[in-house]
Amino acid sequence: MGFFSKLRLLSKLSLGKFIYYNYFSGHVERIGKGYLLPYKNSVIEMADGARIIIGDGHLAVNPNRPSGSHAEAFIRMRENAVLRVHDSLSLAYKATIEIHKDAEVEVGSAFINSDAVVLAAKKIQIGHGCLISRMVFIFDADHHPIYNEAGEQINQPKPVIIGDHVWIGLQ
Repeated sequence: MGFFSKLRLLSKLSLGKFIYYNYFSGHVERIGKGYLLPYKNSVIEMADGARIIIGDGHLAVNPNRPSGSHAEAFIRMRENAVLRVHDSLSLAYKATIEIHKDAEVEVGSAFINSDAVVLAAKKIQIGHGCLISRMVFIFDADHHPIYNEAGEQINQPKPVIIGDHVWIGLQ
């Protein structure tokens, strides 16, 4: 990447968030060459114990926000939630990743388009080379417990596993 390309990238990032998350935050662990790239209007909320683990690719939050727009992209992580990015992940404007308490989202490499929602109560795994289209919702639970007569929850969260090179589109 040339000097002017790097300068252009820096002008689009939320520089304070970039420095904080990549160099000072205890919530972000960089185990490879990748960085968390919080573009302008990215919203990252992390509760106690939440962690983002980044491998060799970048985690880009809101990189394609339309010029002049105030559209946001969201990462919300509750207590002890984990977002593990092995290669790269791009989260488009108006897209959301929400990870509930003690849950995990693991991504090989993926592009998650506008208005898509990934919401994990237990575990969602997305393989390498995946594309998630606009307005696709991926949930591993319905997030409203239903109990039988014995008081046992009958709709427990179940892991969602999406393989490599999968395109999930809106029908």
